[in-house]
Amino acid sequence: MGPVMHFFFLERFLHPAEWFEKRLAYTRSVAASSMVGYIVGLGDRHSMNILIDQTTAEVVHIDLGVAFEQGLMLKTPER
Repeated sequence: MGPVMHFFFLERFLHPAEWFEKRLAYTRSVAASSMVGYIVGLGDRHSMNILIDQTTAEVVHIDLGVAFEQGLMLKTPER
């Protein structure tokens, strides 16, 4: 798989100011969701559980079934 995210932003947001604004929104949403996910013990994070809003470029987490350190109780525990 090549640089998919690079092309997503280039093809979706043509004006430089919009491109910058959306990249900033993406970066901030990833940072915020990473911090919140760590605090609440959100596990099972992989590319099939994370979506990107195509208009705002913000990250949206789905499948929140493994939260509050439940990943530690899985057959193969998460670290």
